[in-house]
Amino acid sequence: MSHIRTRLAAAAVAVLAGASALAAAPSASAETTVTAVAGEQGLYRFTGPDALNSAWDLCKDGQTCFWQNANAGGWIWIVPYCGLNIVPGWFDDRASSVWNRGGGPAELYAGSAPSGYMGTVARWWQGNLDSARNDRLSAVDVRCGS
Repeated sequence: MSHIRTRLAAAAVAVLAGASALAAAPSASAETTVTAVAGEQGLYRFTGPDALNSAWDLCKDGQTCFWQNANAGGWIWIVPYCGLNIVPGWFDDRASSVWNRGGGPAELYAGSAPSGYMGTVARWWQGNLDSARNDRLSAVDVRCGS
C-alpha cells in the first residue's frame, strides 16, 4: 500500500512541476506583432512565432478580412467600410484567404475596375479562395445590412 502512495505522490509532484513550467514559459502569441502599412488603409503585416495561430483572431466581428496567403498567412487587409472598396495597391491581386465577419455578403471583383464579378462570399464564411478567385481580387463590395 505504501508503494501506491509513493507512486501517487511522485505523479502529483510531476504534474505540479509540469504545470509550473508551463505557467513560467513565455507565450509565443505575446511575441506576435502587427504593423500597419503606411499609406494603405486597412493593410497590416503580422509576424512572430505564433502569427499563423493568431491570424484568424485579427479579424473581428463586423469586419471582412483578406489574407495574402492561404490559411490566413502573410499580410492582412481589413476592408475599411461597407460598400465598394478598392483593394490597396500593393495587395491588389494577392488575396488567397478570407473571413467575412462583416454585416452582410461580400461581392468579389477582379480587374482594374470593379467590373469582373467573381462571386459572393457569404457572411461568416471563412477559408481559402478557390483557384478561379485566388490572387485576382481588385475590389470588394460589402453589403452591410443585407
